[in-house]
Amino acid sequence: MLGANLLAGGWGAYFWWRREPSVWFWYLLRVAQLVTVVTVLIGLFLLIGLGEKAPDGLHPLYGVLPLVITLVSELMRVG
Repeated sequence: MLGANLLAGGWGAYFWWRREPSVWFWYLLRVAQLVTVVTVLIGLFLLIGLGEKAPDGLHPLYGVLPLVITLVSELMRVG
């Protein structure tokens, strides 16, 4: 997840700095978002589906927060 987001962010920053549009940035961003969603779903399955308990309240927050940030940033882009 980290690698996909770093790649998309780095690619976007590079072309933003050069003030050039990049169609590939949007593809990389979508892949990074998909990887984030899949990671969160796997984490939720392992946590809830297997009946496991998080060691503290921050662990689920750290797991779900990237998904919330992805959704909010997408809404900001559209709106």
